[in-house]
Amino acid sequence: YNSTLNSLSSALCWQKAAALLKLAPVQPDMISFNGHISLHGRLSHWHHALDVLKETRFRRLQNSQITYNASISALERGSRWESTLLLLGDAKRRSRSLNEVAGNSALAACERCSKWCTAVQFLSGFTGRDDLVVDVISFNTAISCCEKSSAWEAALALLADAESRRLVDVITYNATISACEKAKMWQLAIELLKDTQRSMTPDLISYNSAISACRVESPCSWLLALALMAEAQRKRLRWDIITYSSAVGVCEKSSQWKAARLLLQDTSQQRSMNVIVLNAALCAFGAAGQWQLALWTSYCGPEKAGFSMDVIGCTSCISACEASS
Repeated sequence: YNSTLNSLSSALCWQKAAALLKLAPVQPDMISFNGHISLHGRLSHWHHALDVLKETRFRRLQNSQITYNASISALERGSRWESTLLLLGDAKRRSRSLNEVAGNSALAACERCSKWCTAVQFLSGFTGRDDLVVDVISFNTAISCCEKSSAWEAALALLADAESRRLVDVITYNATISACEKAKMWQLAIELLKDTQRSMTPDLISYNSAISACRVESPCSWLLALALMAEAQRKRLRWDIITYSSAVGVCEKSSQWKAARLLLQDTSQQRSMNVIVLNAALCAFGAAGQWQLALWTSYCGPEKAGFSMDVIGCTSCISACEASS
């Protein structure tokens, strides 16, 4: 019976699995229900998962760690962050032992809903519970939640905590660098990149976030961005479209149209030009009064790269021509 349910779950046939569970020729056990909850979790059917959980309690079956993990994971996929925390509280009241999967799913639900304060408070409560385990994924998820809300101070505090527990990897640093970048704290982002280099090898995401952080109104920020590009290249990290987009954006912010032009030419040679890079370059050309260059680039760039200009690019060209008249 359970083998048939597993086969239906593997095929994501939840209606057939539900019918078999309801009309079972034998008494379903907790394994049967756990598999069905997991199936609804994979399909993001959080409300169905809760219905199955209620059914197990109606039948007075003993909910296990697997039951709670599957239910909380289903709620996380449905972005039901409040319900995940309530279910964790229910597990504690019933003295059910959980693992890091349950806690990390709750943190992921908070991240999906940008509830960074709740995520930080919940993570801090890990140490006060003997039924939850904190790991590097816990910190990465909480820091990522802070990053999405530009809560750089909270991200730095979590990083310090993670370092003291030796629960850090390159993703931990990348999320913190990105949090500083989004909050316009570019000096901190650069320092964090240096800190990363002292303990591990930064990846391209590390450099892309640091380069993007240089997009501030500073006379030397564009030079720093280009230096970071060169450093990444020395480490045999291949620039991608995000690298180019970030660097051209820095040049645009610093009114360095010549540097933006060189980067744009490089993307054309590498066949990695896209509309984001083009728009940033057009803004740089327009701000510097290079309307002829803006018009020429808007005509040749998209044609060679095989994409169409968008409203932002067209507006930049029009603004450049208006400023020159």
